[in-house]
Amino acid sequence: MPRGGARSGDCICRGGYTNIWDGSIASAFAGGTGTAENPYQIATGAQLAYLASSVNNGETYAGKNFVLTADIDLNKRPWTPIANAFSDALFGGSDYRIFAGNLDGQGYTVSNVAIGSTNAPLESDVFGLFGATEGKISNLHLNTVSIHGIAKDVPQLGIVSFAGGLVGYASGNVENCHVTGLNMTMTTPDSGWVAAYWIGGLVGISEAKQIDECSASGKITEKSGKGSIGGLIGELGKASKITYSRANVALDVKPDHKGGADVGGFIGKGNGKSNAETVIRNCYATGDVTGGAYTGGFAGGIWGLNIINCYATGNVSGAANSMASFVGTDSSDPSYYGSIINCYATGEVTGKGARYAFFQQDATKRSEVKNCYFSDVNSSSKKPYESAFAKTPDEMKTESFADALNAGDKSNGWVFVNGKALGGAEPADYSAIEKALKTVPSDLTVYTDESVAALNKAIDGVIQGKAAVNQAAVDAMAKAIEDAIAALEKKPVKMAVQLPQTGDDSNLALWTALLLVSGAAICTMMAGKKKNYGK
Repeated sequence: MPRGGARSGDCICRGGYTNIWDGSIASAFAGGTGTAENPYQIATGAQLAYLASSVNNGETYAGKNFVLTADIDLNKRPWTPIANAFSDALFGGSDYRIFAGNLDGQGYTVSNVAIGSTNAPLESDVFGLFGATEGKISNLHLNTVSIHGIAKDVPQLGIVSFAGGLVGYASGNVENCHVTGLNMTMTTPDSGWVAAYWIGGLVGISEAKQIDECSASGKITEKSGKGSIGGLIGELGKASKITYSRANVALDVKPDHKGGADVGGFIGKGNGKSNAETVIRNCYATGDVTGGAYTGGFAGGIWGLNIINCYATGNVSGAANSMASFVGTDSSDPSYYGSIINCYATGEVTGKGARYAFFQQDATKRSEVKNCYFSDVNSSSKKPYESAFAKTPDEMKTESFADALNAGDKSNGWVFVNGKALGGAEPADYSAIEKALKTVPSDLTVYTDESVAALNKAIDGVIQGKAAVNQAAVDAMAKAIEDAIAALEKKPVKMAVQLPQTGDDSNLALWTALLLVSGAAICTMMAGKKKNYGK
């Protein structure tokens, strides 16, 4: 039976053998040379640990390529991030670790990742399966990720931590990567100045050019009320982009006026001066957000972000300074203004802090808000200077609302499905693939090796986690499987009785006897005929 089979939810199980890690470290990868044509292969937890060990001993694997070839269960054994120290890079030093290679998970899953524990949290400057990356990470799923950490107090610098389910610090692209079952608890030392403290469900801080079709789900607890904390990303660097991604992460952060934590259901805040190229487009957040200093259902602070065609549905409460259904605070510096365009929020804002219906705006209307909407449940929190418009829950469940969000341009991507305006980041429909996989014959041994290989190739070509915007690609995967099933060729039927093969003398005596008997019969018959002819 080829790999593949149905899995509940929005992904397809690759199936096959899952390696369960025993804590050992391999001495080599499963194969490959690291080139694009022949990448290093990782099939076991021990081989993944070998990658971590190599990087943490100074090997960057710059320009090298890796693929996963099987699901890996890390078995909740203590995991050391791949690239386990990065703070020296903030000094411009060289004593840090980074994975500079490219890893393609090929849709496989790494599960039961454990970093620190409730009783023994890890003190470090990086947290995640990867600590710091410079190359591209793609098509990788993490399931059941437990992180319990304390930010590191670095001498002459201050408190530092980069924490994400997948990677703490990413300067390389991240595509089609997903974290499910996240349970992250972070805090800082009791004293010290916070220099860099970024926490995200997927990535702590991203300075990559592109994060595309990614997601995170679970919960994040932050106990000190500091830093930038987001359901998907803690902070987004200048000229970076996030597209067609989503977060369903419950955020619980200590309210603290002095800590100044920016907390958002999708992202904590931007990290750079205003730049038209710093964009979050066609994304959404659904988790409830509690606490922090500046808190929003989608983002804590704007800080140069341009948020376009996005929505948030989580409730917001308990912020120490200000909170809103979409973005918690604006920048006071014109250099850090941003924009929010064609967006909406449905969550309720409650608590004693300063409340805004959609976004913290004052008389100056610093960052642009255009064609945005909030639920009228927050009408009492709307300030005179807010530019967003109230809609009732029923009005938000109409096709005309999706049309309004498109602002006359259907290329914006808003569609109306089942009473909700959707922006394309939702998971694609994999039901056609699941249906096709159920029709794979249970016995493939009767088919030619070539046709079975083609079927296996089609099944192996299924990439999980694609967003609705790429439904056509998912449908093409399903059709490839259907076509491969239809093209299966049965092996030729073999004769029941066969002549002995060369070198096979097991039945030689039998064949010899048959020939002798046949020869004797022929001779007797010929002799009889001769006698008859002679008469």
